[in-house]
Amino acid sequence: MASSSSLPDPAEWFPLTGAQEGIWNAQRLDPTSPYYVVGEVVEIGPGDVDPQRLADAVSEAVAETETLRLRVREHDGAAQQGVVTAADYRPEIRDLRDAPDPFALAAAVVDEQRTDMALHCAPMVERELFRYTILRLTDQHVWLVQLYHHLVIDGYSAARLSRRIAALYRAGITGKPPAPSGYRSFRELVAEDLEYRQSEQRAQDERYWVDAMTPLPPVGGREGGEKHSGGRTVHVTQTLSPQDSDRLKDLGSRAGSNWVDVLLGAYAGYVHRLTGRSDVVVALPMMVRTTTAALKTPAMAVNVLPLRVQVSAEDTAADLASKVSAAMVGVREHQRFRGEDLPGALGVPGAGGLLHGVGANVKVFNPALDFHGVPGLLRNVAGGPPEDMGLTVTPLATEQGTEIQLGFETDPARVTRDRALARLRGFVTLLRGLLSEDAPRLGAVPALEPEDLERLEHRRGSSADAAAAHESFAPVDLAEAVEQIGLRRPDEPVLVDARASLTGTELVHRTRVLSGLLMEAGVGPEDVVVLDLPRGHEMVLGMLATLLAGGAFQAL
Repeated sequence: MASSSSLPDPAEWFPLTGAQEGIWNAQRLDPTSPYYVVGEVVEIGPGDVDPQRLADAVSEAVAETETLRLRVREHDGAAQQGVVTAADYRPEIRDLRDAPDPFALAAAVVDEQRTDMALHCAPMVERELFRYTILRLTDQHVWLVQLYHHLVIDGYSAARLSRRIAALYRAGITGKPPAPSGYRSFRELVAEDLEYRQSEQRAQDERYWVDAMTPLPPVGGREGGEKHSGGRTVHVTQTLSPQDSDRLKDLGSRAGSNWVDVLLGAYAGYVHRLTGRSDVVVALPMMVRTTTAALKTPAMAVNVLPLRVQVSAEDTAADLASKVSAAMVGVREHQRFRGEDLPGALGVPGAGGLLHGVGANVKVFNPALDFHGVPGLLRNVAGGPPEDMGLTVTPLATEQGTEIQLGFETDPARVTRDRALARLRGFVTLLRGLLSEDAPRLGAVPALEPEDLERLEHRRGSSADAAAAHESFAPVDLAEAVEQIGLRRPDEPVLVDARASLTGTELVHRTRVLSGLLMEAGVGPEDVVVLDLPRGHEMVLGMLATLLAGGAFQAL
């Protein structure tokens, strides 16, 4: 536990950085959200691990890391922060070895810690914004749980701190002094950020992003109207083999780019296949470590910016990679402009959707750690607010070569496990198809495994069944047909796209409501309703409602 620390003197308070302000405002807008607690579990073992020496290493790391000693207050309507004097901090050590299933209990403890930490950190003011817990599972396995509020730590910093703790642990075992941390003063980071925000470079970056996102890409449906449920998230993964990784790297080299560009290009192609949109936007986290101080010092600095790619069914994987590579030049050059400031700069309704819904987070750091000969593996357990299609990409070194773990973390109230898993399988299928030796075009590559395709065909019915149904088909009134959908499949999905899944009951209800509104507006026979809607469930509902109201429609 931590000992009490007095708050900084009045003269020692300084403002938040732009990155921190984004998190501060987001948490204040949604004070009950648990998603601004981020963190990892370092799974250490098998091997001889000393929990007490590990606790010593954590204590040393906290003492030398100013971002962990930040305290935040509100003063004259603005948030301020200061660094408290290093105090004696020691993580709690829990011994789970007597439990019937220590690993299951450890997973439950992590969930409990996440929930408790979210409640503790939500106000953000005048409190520690981190927590470490050491769990001893067996004589050969120890977990180091490290949780932080996003206000003080991002993914890059969490990984750097994990490596530092491992180094301090090794130094404690060997008795050799550790190398200096190289951290700079946190106030130096704040000064650099303030200088940028008042600079001409910031104005140039804003002009770049306004030009790059004008006209606004079609982002309807990416933000959604629902808040996240706040419950546990669903995490699904699939791993690319070393052979898949080699093909990615080889194609990237031949395309004059790299494997990340190939993978992002394929993902843009997959989004195109799901949505039918050629103008694809993928939200990308950027490290924004453009200065020596920012590169060396743990802090919250990550930024989310839109990657815009024009996708065609005629594109090959190499074409898509080249497009991503070209777009990334501008993203990297102008990455210091805060993504959360972009909607205001654009001044266009819906611009916030650029940073939500569809994203990709490529974690290029090595999650493997060395605790004096005992392996440790960094595993993310809290990665921020989940997105409906937020792809995570994590390279993993193995004896056979580099594997690449792909994953989706979703809110089950919005995207179920089955749906997230189906999307992930579809992307992997499409990716492997694009990496074929014959360099196929995107439109020619299937996004379904043979067994998934067979299952879909079975649901649709065999060709013989379809022919028999066609022979016995008797025309029915549209209103009756819609009602029958609700009666026959009230709780089953009947209208599905990349953003929504409507049951029969939901389809009938929403169609009735919309058609009633159209009739109240005077729509009837001889009237044409123009549907300026994205391709997807909204367009289908608009068509049905217009026809039920008695009018005709023109889809734009």
